Amino acid sequence: MQDNLIPPQGPSLDHIKGKLNKMQATHSPLCKLEHLLAAVDIIYQSVKDLKTEVGGEDLVLGADDFLPIFIYVLSQVHFRHAEIEAEYMWGLLDPSLLTGEGGYYLTTLSSAVMVLKQIHEPTHAGSKKMRRMTRLPHIGDLQGYMRVRLPDQMNVDATVFKTLPIGPSMTVRDACQLIAQKLSINNLENFTLYKVVDNRESILDDDFQPQHLKMEWVLLDLEAEREGQTPVERYFAFKRKPFTDL
Repeated sequence: MQDNLIPPQGPSLDHIKGKLNKMQATHSPLCKLEHLLAAVDIIYQSVKDLKTEVGGEDLVLGADDFLPIFIYVLSQVHFRHAEIEAEYMWGLLDPSLLTGEGGYYLTTLSSAVMVLKQIHEPTHAGSKKMRRMTRLPHIGDLQGYMRVRLPDQMNVDATVFKTLPIGPSMTVRDACQLIAQKLSINNLENFTLYKVVDNRESILDDDFQPQHLKMEWVLLDLEAEREGQTPVERYFAFKRKPFTDL
């Protein structure tokens, strides 16, 4: 997270807590999602206002910055039923509502829950689990997020890595639609998702669920570190499909 970002404080936290309480009180999954998005708006506005007060530049809040702030907020407002609320919405919301902003922040809620559960999970000193933990997870390791190499919108000859939220059963087709939406790409049919392992790339099928592969990579990296080896570079890339002659 950027060092100059200040999470919501005081009245802003109370306002966020009120929205989350309303989310919990309603039975409509759509109303729950609306209250979640309202809470997210307050978080963004609060962080923006606090950054402006200390003389910061225009706010650019990516997934790597927002998730830690969201986790902080959930812990500060003592929202104890976040996991139940997330599962309720995942199960009852129309899938069409989960491919845009709604799915983005519902995934953020699910990932925040997972992090908080890991933090509070009891670990016995001296156990194999503690001895073998060699690194903290990157946000891209977490279920619900995927680190992707994308075309740089500011430089057509360059690429950048971005961390994007994806739903638990989102396919390559779904992920490409989300990326295209964020990059304002109109010719999506010319793009697809690749897996890149040790600089060797291959196209993933449209119906493949990249989360399964990503979790396999995380386990392989942890095993390599336990064995004292350097993990192989693995990532996803969103790029043009290979040109084929008609």
